[in-house]
Amino acid sequence: MQIAVRIKKIREYRNYTQAYVAKKLGIKQNTYSRIENGVSIIKPARLEKIASILDVKIEFILNEDIPVLNTGDIKKTSNRDAFLIEKMENMIKVLENEIHSLRNKTQGIYI
Repeated sequence: MQIAVRIKKIREYRNYTQAYVAKKLGIKQNTYSRIENGVSIIKPARLEKIASILDVKIEFILNEDIPVLNTGDIKKTSNRDAFLIEKMENMIKVLENEIHSLRNKTQGIYI
């Protein structure tokens, strides 16, 4: 089984959309689709990031002897979980920006 097919099966098992994974990778959905369809070559750094997003080890993606849908190797994530994770990540970014802004405002003020 091709690496691209294994990635797709893992993504589908996690109930992640191509758009969700593409956003995490910082690429367009159609670019990610080319990865899953085996049209684009997957460089090691990108494979590492995909594995991280899918919460599996790279070896799991590369080793064709391991069945993809072995539930002991993959924790299933619901669409709701993915949505909540994305919301929390956005909230963290907002808070980080607020902290940065407050630091800039208080810079030079000594108590």
